[in-house]
Amino acid sequence: MDSGDRAKADRADQVALRHTQLKEKMVGTQHNEVANWLKHPSGPPTATISELEALAMIQRAILKYSATYNGATTNMQNFLAGQEARLRGKA
Repeated sequence: MDSGDRAKADRADQVALRHTQLKEKMVGTQHNEVANWLKHPSGPPTATISELEALAMIQRAILKYSATYNGATTNMQNFLAGQEARLRGKA
């Protein structure tokens, strides 16, 4: 594995860690409930989604993008860094 591939793998690992940290903050929440509602046309026409659930869905999308395309865009990385700072209480 060359250095570019290693860097991409490291970024994907960082995204996965951030997603795991967020899920740990959501104890007692049905993680797939929101994702299923967003992806499928069945169910109620509207729903109330907490900020934490919205962040989890965005991080989940970034994680999937990163895994598929071997890395995240600069905007995605900046978003994740900002959310990580919030989770740590630094923002």
